Order: sequence, then structure tokens, then C-alpha cells
Amino acid sequence: MSEYFFLQYRMFNRRLKDAGLNPAVGWLLLLLAYPAFSAAFFYKIPFPQYVYILIPIFFIFNLSNIERNDFLKTCFPSRTCTTIRMIENLTVSLPFAIFLLYRQFYLMSLVLPAFALSLAAVSAKIPSIAVIPTPFGKHPYEFASGFRKTFLLFPLSCGLTLIAILVDNFNLGMFTLMLNMGIICSFYLQEENEYCIWQHAMSPARFLFYKTKAAFVYSLMANSPAMLALSIFSPENIPAVLICFLLGFMYLTLSIMIKYDMFPEKSGISGSTVMALCLIFPPLLIAMIPYMSNRAVKELSRVLK
Repeated sequence: MSEYFFLQYRMFNRRLKDAGLNPAVGWLLLLLAYPAFSAAFFYKIPFPQYVYILIPIFFIFNLSNIERNDFLKTCFPSRTCTTIRMIENLTVSLPFAIFLLYRQFYLMSLVLPAFALSLAAVSAKIPSIAVIPTPFGKHPYEFASGFRKTFLLFPLSCGLTLIAILVDNFNLGMFTLMLNMGIICSFYLQEENEYCIWQHAMSPARFLFYKTKAAFVYSLMANSPAMLALSIFSPENIPAVLICFLLGFMYLTLSIMIKYDMFPEKSGISGSTVMALCLIFPPLLIAMIPYMSNRAVKELSRVLK
């Protein structure tokens, strides 16, 4: 079992190196970023405890993937697999539970580790997400694939929207909308084979337009329930809802351009830096989207003519 965790440690270090970071620097940044992120989260977000607890739950559900658990069962005895899953889930949940305890949300700080342990015991019974239907077409593949991996988050976001309406907290509803767009941006972290692009009889610019147009349509579909609900119950805030969606779509467009900026390699530290700068100072999107688009066109010109 110790060899398994050592292998996971080495794999994480390799990902840090692929992103252009020294592993020691990456771990240091992670340790510094977590408390800073948590403090900012509780400062900026209304009803932060309810949203904050969803973050570790998302990672725990990812660790509970049926294919991953089946792989563990082929490598370890059943009892060892359960122990590994308990350690993994506790490792994910404890930092969040400790911060909730620090913020004096005592009940949630106890419920989260208990939930993590209980999910480890029943993780093998979680059904495969491969059969879940999606409202999105299979071309392009990002939305159908990404939705199946994160489908549990969308009902949760709908629940947050309902809470925002019931407690008359429009800011929480806006946060839910941006959370949805952030989830959708993560769909474009998936690697893509050169053949999947080469088969498109398009110029690089037209290919990027095709991807961006599909992203707009599908993201509008994914966010329409929240947008309609917020617009119906807060009609005076309809302009704010539209601006929030369009801002989220600009970040989504940037995510697409960053994905193809270093194609076929994974986007490294440069892409992460650009996205971080735009998150800190959103007006940069006006300059960064066309800049990264030009870079993506140059990279794709090797595959598309």
C-alpha cells in the first residue's frame, strides 16, 4: 500500500514538472495557496460554508469513479482497497474540515470527514457514468465527455440557485452561474489526439470558430435553467445575469485558445499564468483572447491546412 501512495506522489511531481514547476516550489505554492484561497472564499462568497463543502465532495466523487476502483481491486485485496480509499478521502476532506472548524462551523467540520469515510465504503457501488445521457452532441466531444465526469455538480448548482432565490440572495445566484462556467472551462483540460483535429476539413481559424460556437451554444444550454430562474425572480437584474454569462463565456473562449496554444502538448505554466492574470484583472481578456487565438492558429496550422 505504501508503494501505491509513493507512486501517486511521484505522478503528482511529474505533473508539476510538465507544468513547468519545480516540485518543491509546486508543493510550497499549494501549501500557501490553500489558506489564502479559503480565506478569500469565505470573504467573497455569500453562505460560503455551503459552497465550500462542495469542493472536497467534488474531488471525492472523482476518486470514487467505478473504473478507478476496479483497477485498485485488481492490484490489492478488498480490505486494502477500502483502506486506500479511506486514506485518500480523508486526505482530501481534512484540510477543508480543519478550515471549517477554524471558522466555527463545527457540525460541517465533523460531517465532512464522516461523509468521506462512508463514501469510501460504498464507492464500488457508484454506477458508471458512461451510460448517462447528455443534452450535448458528441461533436465536439468536450461537453459530452466533461458532463459525464462532472454531472453531479450540475444538480448541486441548481440547488444553490434555488437557495439563492429562496433567501433572496442574488449574489449567490451569480456565483452559481460563474461556478457552472468554471466547470465547463475544465472540460477543455482534456488532451486531444492529432487525428481528432486532422479529420476536420477546416482552416485553423474556422476550426477554432467551430469549437467556440459549439461552446457558446452548449454553455448557454447548461446555464439556461439558472439564468431563467434568476431572471424571473429578479427581473431588475437581467442585465447583470447576461453580463455574468458573457464574462464567463469570455473565460471559456480563452480556455479553448489556451488548449490549442501549445498543441499537441498540454498547456503549461504559460497558459495557467495567462488565465490567472485574467482572473485577477478581467479587462485583460480583451487583449488576451485575440493574442492567444493567433498563437493557437499558428500551432494548428501544422495539422490543419
